[in-house]
Amino acid sequence: MEKKQNRKIGFYIDTNAFVSYAKQKEPNHRLSKKFIDYIKKNMKNKKFNEHFNFLTSKFTEAEIASALKRQRYSHDKIRGFLHKISSPDWANAITPLPDPNLKIREFVPIVVEASIKYGATFADTVQACCIDLHRDNIDYVVTDDVGLTKVLKKKLKRIKIIGVSKALPQLQVLRSKKII
Repeated sequence: MEKKQNRKIGFYIDTNAFVSYAKQKEPNHRLSKKFIDYIKKNMKNKKFNEHFNFLTSKFTEAEIASALKRQRYSHDKIRGFLHKISSPDWANAITPLPDPNLKIREFVPIVVEASIKYGATFADTVQACCIDLHRDNIDYVVTDDVGLTKVLKKKLKRIKIIGVSKALPQLQVLRSKKII
């Protein structure tokens, strides 16, 4: 998708990309790591930063903790990874949604409406809700979650859903078109 006027090209990164990054035995670990490390490294480049925006859900940390705990990761390893992704180099590269000014009492009714609209699991509903709230700023959703992909493809036609394996090549193609 081409950038419209001065709007950045938006990538929404689903939780499973971060879980794959954390878990070395995940099939997409290497690809997730390359993609996310590429973002972190290049966000320091002013031109790259002017053209691309990377987003995720604030609830991603809870989903990551839950996924890693189910994989029998220790509390220390889980907390270590969560500390890592909240560090400035991550926080400056990937923006958590929804907007920090949105109060919980305002967000809950939005999630309820998203539950009705999408009819997905709670985790997928929260992800879909964050994407839906910011759909005008998102061009790509990076996910390998089959359930979330089905939900989004039905309701958000303009946004392209790509797997983790296609995320870095797509970003590099877009970057080469922008000559940055």
